[in-house]
Amino acid sequence: MKELGIEVIRIVREVLITCLVILKGGKNPDKN
Repeated sequence: MKELGIEVIRIVREVLITCLVILKGGKNPDKN
């Protein structure tokens, strides 16, 4: 169970980072 939890946390963290990058970089492409 611990290994599964660590795997889920890692995946969620990657998804959150990806969402932040998309929001920062892709939301306002006109300003760049």
